[in-house]
Amino acid sequence: MKFRKGKPTDLKQLVAHGEEFWTHTTYFKKGRPYSPETVGILCTWLMEEGGFILVLADDDDNVKGFGLVAVTPFIFDKTFDSALELAYYIAPECRGKYGLRLLQGMESKAKEHGAAFMSMITMEDSDPDTAARIYNKLGYEKNEVVYTKEL
Repeated sequence: MKFRKGKPTDLKQLVAHGEEFWTHTTYFKKGRPYSPETVGILCTWLMEEGGFILVLADDDDNVKGFGLVAVTPFIFDKTFDSALELAYYIAPECRGKYGLRLLQGMESKAKEHGAAFMSMITMEDSDPDTAARIYNKLGYEKNEVVYTKEL
């Protein structure tokens, strides 16, 4: 397995894994549709200008996981950037083996992009206690809790 920067030829696999990831979201549970086109547009924007995609791939370049990270000026002080994880996914057969290394790679890439901080998001139905232990171990501090309401 290797970690590398996402590239346009990964889009088809990213969109497919994104759909599996989607099934674990509140939006899916509320019947919202999955848009492969929208995921492709977001991934392209991240690769070209808005941040980066870090990919976990096997020797044949099959995508087995990814981190989508937006890097933007910090909301309260434009003199530095902040990174926000938009999606963090590991294929079921690779879970427990590569997740920590993928996260550390995301942090490293965020620093390369000038980010002074990085925020990670955890969905309630994706074992938030385990995620909290991992994040705390890596030095993350619980900063916010997000609530979602359909309007």
